[in-house]
Amino acid sequence: MQDEILTREFAFERSKFDESKREVDLAFSSETPVLRGFGYEVLSHAPGSVDLSRLKSLLWNHDANEFIGGVKNPQIGSDGKARATVRFGNSERAKTVAADVRDGVLETVSVGYQILDMERTGEHADGQPIFTATAWRALEVSFVAVPADNNVGVNRGSHGEIKKMKVDQMTDLRADELTAIGTRLAGKVPNIEAMVTRAILDGTSVEDFRRAMLEVLPTTKAVRTIAPLDVKPEEWSKYSISTIALGANGAAFSVANARNAMISLETAVSTSNADEGNLAYLTNSKMRGRLKQIDQSQATNTAQWVWSKGQVNDYAAHVSNQVSSAVTQGTATTICSNVYFGNWQDVLIAQFNNGATDLLVDPYTLGANAVIRVIARHWVDLAIRHPASFSVLLGALDA
Repeated sequence: MQDEILTREFAFERSKFDESKREVDLAFSSETPVLRGFGYEVLSHAPGSVDLSRLKSLLWNHDANEFIGGVKNPQIGSDGKARATVRFGNSERAKTVAADVRDGVLETVSVGYQILDMERTGEHADGQPIFTATAWRALEVSFVAVPADNNVGVNRGSHGEIKKMKVDQMTDLRADELTAIGTRLAGKVPNIEAMVTRAILDGTSVEDFRRAMLEVLPTTKAVRTIAPLDVKPEEWSKYSISTIALGANGAAFSVANARNAMISLETAVSTSNADEGNLAYLTNSKMRGRLKQIDQSQATNTAQWVWSKGQVNDYAAHVSNQVSSAVTQGTATTICSNVYFGNWQDVLIAQFNNGATDLLVDPYTLGANAVIRVIARHWVDLAIRHPASFSVLLGALDA
């Protein structure tokens, strides 16, 4: 089944509106058949059929940008209906909707849901087939101004027809990953639950959602902790970048310490909940040469090098001689190297002058030789968006 999102609308009793708590109890789904393009759809409310784990957001007209409150205590009743308590927030839209609900102007709620499994279970009196959703997921509850249908107090609408009977496994995995991101950002990004719901409904990819979240994360504090790549060793802790010393006065990689040192770098990033994205190692050519000589298998007949085929511990490993081999660690003065591990998508590259390259034509310096010298300058700067995405191993000796 395609990742279709359907809706159903229900009338509710406004006498249950609790003005002091800004709450109202309501039913948001039942087993009433709904006519779709393929026949009649029935939502099973049998035990285990309904996933209510993601039902947390109260919206206006199914618009994730119109978050008006939360959904509490969703449950399936013995009468085959799903009920919940919804609480209105403090936004202007939430207050307006709450007032209309209290005054009886607004009487219809709608549930947005996703069908996970469906089977044909019979035939309607009008000859149309009946399909029962034996597994489905409630995603959000909305108050709606214009119901899509008005049949006996239970109103229905659809965002599309069902074309297959099962949700693609990768689509379901995408929803799980988006939900996990939302959980981690709870309390950091306003209305994150509604944003996750909308991303699931719109088919947003995990990478696009991560990118969008980086843009909306609060920036006032983050800007103060951006770390330049040429940060001095004594300033690592200032920027929350994890540091691990191979030795107080430097040490060479060996069978005894190389693998554990690499694992420590990975663990430091993982402990900061930052082990995602473009994870990779970076060091200089001296350290690569040394790590290619360390056999971590300790076997007599099969070598397993720490650095092999461009990888370390199954992560990509890269070399740049811009990584200094003249770092000081304790008494090891200007003879050490560092090894970096982290998510390189969090490295920011800033270009000045709108990214243009400055050209200076100099016909004078080499004019006696009939040569025109051209000087090109392209100004860039580098910084780290989230310092916790990186860890650094200090004091590696080339010995």
